Amino acid sequence: MQFIECRSMWPSCRTSVALAIALTISGLLAGVLSSPVARAQTLDDRMSKANPAKGEQVFVRCGGCHTLEEGGRAKVGPNLWGVINRPVASVDGFRYSEALQEFGGKWELDRLDEYLSDPAGTVPGTRMNVPGVTDHTERADLIAYLNQNSANPLPIGLDPELEEAEAAAEN
Repeated sequence: MQFIECRSMWPSCRTSVALAIALTISGLLAGVLSSPVARAQTLDDRMSKANPAKGEQVFVRCGGCHTLEEGGRAKVGPNLWGVINRPVASVDGFRYSEALQEFGGKWELDRLDEYLSDPAGTVPGTRMNVPGVTDHTERADLIAYLNQNSANPLPIGLDPELEEAEAAAEN
């Protein structure tokens, strides 16, 4: 960084320095505000727009290890029927990792969102060694789909019947 001698033209030099500082600060702010972190929506925002039909497409990646139908058998991973708000590591007869058992709690939306984004990073020692669903929108869609596969789904995500009716009304 160079220092400028401003004594002979102090008012204009001071203005130039102030302008340079202002431009630097505005550039930094623009970079911060346009970053993905600053633009990221809250989980509530993402869930209000979540599309279970798209989540079903995302679940295809999960289907090699998990079943979803009520009373379905466990595969490499446990059956996921009614997973939303279910206690973690609670499917009878499935052998969970010690790490997941110690994670404890319930699969509330925020915990499930965090876990599905990076299973091994969220629960080191889990047997679910997959990269996770890193796209925020896809993850919300997946959670909305999992939510529908329950005897008591939460009122989240887009209502597929309403969406179909709106699409039909537009045509």
